[in-house]
Order: sequence, then C-alpha cells, then structure tokens
Amino acid sequence: MGRQFTGSTQIILRGSAVLTAMPTNGLTFLTRFKLANHADAIFHNLIQLGRMSGGAGNESGWNLGIDNTGKIYARTIISTANTDAFSSNAVPDELPHTAGGVWLPSNASRRAWLDDVGGTAETTSRVPDKVINDTGLGCYKTSGTGLFDNSGHTMEWAAIYNAALDDAEMKMAAYGVPPPFIRPGSLVACCALEDVAQDWRGPPWTITGAAKVQNLGAQFTRYAA
Repeated sequence: MGRQFTGSTQIILRGSAVLTAMPTNGLTFLTRFKLANHADAIFHNLIQLGRMSGGAGNESGWNLGIDNTGKIYARTIISTANTDAFSSNAVPDELPHTAGGVWLPSNASRRAWLDDVGGTAETTSRVPDKVINDTGLGCYKTSGTGLFDNSGHTMEWAAIYNAALDDAEMKMAAYGVPPPFIRPGSLVACCALEDVAQDWRGPPWTITGAAKVQNLGAQFTRYAA
C-alpha cells in the first residue's frame, strides 16, 4: 500500500526540517515508487528537504525526483542555480522501482540511483544558502499555486539518512531490504505512506490535498533472487 499523487495540490509535510544542514557524513534519500505513465514527460517530485517556498532566488536545499525524460535526479538547490546528477537509465515502465539520491559530505558531489544502478556523480560544490525549514514528500512548495506539478505517481515509503550510503547499501534497498535494516543508526526519517501518522524515526507527517491510499499489488515489493 502507498499514497497516490494525482494532482498539483498534494503534498505530505513534516512539521519541521528533519535536518537543518548537510550532515557530517553526507545525506541519502530513498523511496519506492511507481509511475502511472512512465512516458508522461512530467516532472515528479519524490523527497525534498530545504527551503522550498518564496519563489525563484529564495529556494535552497536537496531534492530527489523524476525529470521529464523519466530519469531520476538528485538535486542541490541554491538561490542562484540548481545542480543535478541523473540516473543512468530512465524509468522504463509502470512497475515498482526504487529511487535514491546520495550527497557526499560538505556538498562535494551528488549521485542519483534507479534501482540497483547508480548514475555518474556530479561534482560541482554547491552549499544550500537559505534556512532549511521544510521536509516534504510528493509536490514541493514554490511560488504561485504553492505546489509543484507531480501528477501521476505512487510512493510506498520514503527514507532520509544523515549519511551517504555506499553502493552495497543502495543495492540492498533496490532488492527489497526495508530502510530500518539498512544502517539504522543513520536513519532520521522513515515514513510508510499508507499511514503517515507513523514515522519510524520521529513525529508524524501531515497530508495536504487528497493523496489517497492506493493498493499497489504484490508486484510492488521486489526482493533479491
């Protein structure tokens, strides 16, 4: 079970930022998701941490999402620019997949993952330059309507670590190992989206909009052979 995002007014928010600066050991976002149409040419937001409101020039932080070509991106946002790393492959179908973003300590680089394949690291040093005050799943807050269009995807769970997971750990997630069993001492937020009132590592999340519970079927969780 997960939450289906089908419009530009749906977001799941934490009451405050999970982290307020780049952790000493880096940063990792992980989520299990499924697209309704992998060729829809729409940007889909998955996880964001930072200042995501106030419009251009006022946004800053870290973001994991899917771009309009279907590739996963791990993004560092500063007030003057975005810097993205992309997965090697685009999402190929409407089946469940794991997406991940890994940022090394000191914001030295970022890398995006689709399932058990990591893309090329992007090594431009970018340090978020605004107060980190939002944590969100689904749409992220911007100027205008207040939310980013992300129509048509479902998320089962989302996890944030205060460390850069290594390649073996990222592959464990892709093969179906739950986040609490992957470097648990570094897991700072982990939400099963079916019941956002429960976070395995902190306070509850709040649903804005009608992101409904969706039965994803037996195919949704994949395990190693």
